[in-house]
Amino acid sequence: MAKTTTFLSAVNQTLKRASVIQGSTAELTSFTGHANQTDIDLMLDSWNEVIADLYTLDVLKEEIAEGSFTISTSGTDSGREYSVPAGFIRMRGDPINQENSFILRHFDGGFDAMREQRMDPDDFTGQPSFWVISPVSDNIRIDTTPTSDENGDVYGYTYDQRVNLAATTDTFPIDDAVVDVLQNAVWQWWVLKRKSAADFNEALYSRSMVNATHMLRDGPPKRMYGAA
Repeated sequence: MAKTTTFLSAVNQTLKRASVIQGSTAELTSFTGHANQTDIDLMLDSWNEVIADLYTLDVLKEEIAEGSFTISTSGTDSGREYSVPAGFIRMRGDPINQENSFILRHFDGGFDAMREQRMDPDDFTGQPSFWVISPVSDNIRIDTTPTSDENGDVYGYTYDQRVNLAATTDTFPIDDAVVDVLQNAVWQWWVLKRKSAADFNEALYSRSMVNATHMLRDGPPKRMYGAA
């Protein structure tokens, strides 16, 4: 089965179901700069929220992606913290600087232990040895304040990534047939956000989600939508 449907194509189809646009001549070519921007923005959010529900149902698996950060003495928190890519869920393994054969190990005990054992981070400078994810900033945090000797060192890593659709050319992590089945679920989620609970067709939403989960895995879904 193919995975060729673009985010733009899917959004145009759902906007037609919601009667926000009519006919091919009114189809969007971009996601910004429209008179009905609120309707469009809510539809973009609705698609991503329905896809996120499929992740929580364990019918979609996170993708593995590659990322990196470059040590900088002028970076966040004196070069001790580095942002992660959009969609980052968790690190796989440890960051590696291949050029110098350095590897950062996860700090035993995590962020709280590093905070306790590095009470004055300025006392620890030079080559880092450990990393954690800060629950405060959601950044990668290293255990030292880098100096000019470490400035420019690149650490690469792999991570689990959850797909977040944003660009018109983004494609779905699911087959085209499943995208089609989800149209009603996304439409009704948009109705709930844009209009009211009274306008929301729970039966239509539930049927769409159940059909999609059946297509994505064998056996009954682990969680049902709607009344039992």
